[in-house]
Amino acid sequence: MNVLALLGSVLFLNAVGASVDALLNLYLIHRATQLPFSFGVAILVMNTADVFGSVAGNLLHTGYFQRWTFRGVMLTTVVAFEGLFINLWCHVNYRRGV
Repeated sequence: MNVLALLGSVLFLNAVGASVDALLNLYLIHRATQLPFSFGVAILVMNTADVFGSVAGNLLHTGYFQRWTFRGVMLTTVVAFEGLFINLWCHVNYRRGV
């Protein structure tokens, strides 16, 4: 496997994954009045879910996803991130300034 291509892929996924946290924070700030609890608790819940998801993802890699190719896992991850970004973009709709 080409080391530069692998390194580039990992850097790309980390950059996209890191932006998810910032976008979710902006989403929660935008919807702060509609949350059932305070903004700080909402951030705690989101980050806790993120940590549990990361741990579960690492544990699941030894089972079903071990049969997948690196390219398949990477494409699935990118599509999932794109789906999340599109969902937040359409739901918040920053274009209207609301």
